[in-house]
Amino acid sequence: MTESSKHAALILFEPLGMEDVMSVASHVEELRRKHQKLSDAVERAQKSPGSSDLELSALKREKLRLKEQISRYAH
Repeated sequence: MTESSKHAALILFEPLGMEDVMSVASHVEELRRKHQKLSDAVERAQKSPGSSDLELSALKREKLRLKEQISRYAH
C-alpha cells in the first residue's frame, strides 16, 4: 500500500465532526422536503384525469430515488 493510499484510507474512516453532522442533517431535511413535494404531486396526478401514466411513473421513480437517498444518509 502506498503512502497516499494509506492517507486516503484514513480520511475515509475519519469520524465526522459536529459541523459535518449538521450538514448531513440539513441535507436529509432538504431531501425530505423534496420527497413530500413529490408525494403531493403524485397524489394530485392520481386524482387528475388528465395526467398520464408516464408522468405518474416518473414522479414515483423520483420519489423512490429520494427515499433511498434519505435512507442512506439517515443510517
